[in-house]
Amino acid sequence: MEIGTLTEKSLHAALKLHYCSDAAYHEVPVAGGLADICVDGVPIEIQTGNLNALKKKLARYRRADVSPVRVIVPLIRKKRIIRTDPESGECTQRISPRHGQPWDVLYELSHITNELCDPCLCLTLVEVDVDEYRINDGTPRGKRTDRILTAYGREFPLNCTSDFSVMLPAALPEPFTCADFARATRVRPRRASAGLYVLRTVGTIRGEKDGRKILYYRTDTERHENESADVK
Repeated sequence: MEIGTLTEKSLHAALKLHYCSDAAYHEVPVAGGLADICVDGVPIEIQTGNLNALKKKLARYRRADVSPVRVIVPLIRKKRIIRTDPESGECTQRISPRHGQPWDVLYELSHITNELCDPCLCLTLVEVDVDEYRINDGTPRGKRTDRILTAYGREFPLNCTSDFSVMLPAALPEPFTCADFARATRVRPRRASAGLYVLRTVGTIRGEKDGRKILYYRTDTERHENESADVK
């Protein structure tokens, strides 16, 4: 058993092999810790859990002047839920009606908002389909035990202001409010507000007070309009 893999879940392990099939480059000592992958001095971190846990690693790399640092974040596109009753052994299956979209990770990104502005960070979202295994534990959702990767989809690099525009649903009006964004992304207002803070921080949108509310404008739309005006 490799160091750092004793409690590793299947999704994390599969992504590690996808981005580097040679296990010799897995769990490599870098800057006083272990990088999930390190090839040619470039650490690659696979973050399948809470992104808040990534802050200490990124700070350690920054102190050691390690650059660039790649971070891979899976976006669950499709999910089949396989649920087992531990007493009877009975299994049930269903397909989750929710299909993941890029904006679904905005709330998690709000935990590392300051780090997103670091030019040394190379962040990538990758769509994945999974089989999620749960056991009945007396709660409505059950306890998740593992996620098995079944397919890959698109990749979304998030390395500059315009890259983050994929996190704005096309149906949003121009300008839009936090309430508009919450409806379009189907998240609660608190999460919508956190997501908009991320997008403002990276420069994808700007906010403008309008009485008691804030109107948000896409900066890429404004840039294209200004360029068109200059051409005329």
